Amino acid sequence: GHRLPASSRSLLATQRGGVVYSQSSGAVTLTRSTVTGCSAGTRGGVVYAVYSGAVSLTNSTVMDCSAERIGGVVRAVTSESLSVAGVAFINNSAPSGSVLYL
Repeated sequence: GHRLPASSRSLLATQRGGVVYSQSSGAVTLTRSTVTGCSAGTRGGVVYAVYSGAVSLTNSTVMDCSAERIGGVVRAVTSESLSVAGVAFINNSAPSGSVLYL
């Protein structure tokens, strides 16, 4: 699986997954992290997960992240599950799903 670093700032993907692009792989976990100013050209400003394991965001802050089309923070397609607990989402954006697009 993929574990996001404790702090990610101003990461940019030209297409999908500003921090993590996970396709046909294991779990994606963001725990006790601060993610600021990350973006993707199309989908999933922080995480783009397709045919992946569980996607989990816990006890974190995600701020000023965006995607040009869908899923300002997470775009999850046919992933095992999605869980969100204790996460502060601040000023994230996308035309569809400013935080999550499932």
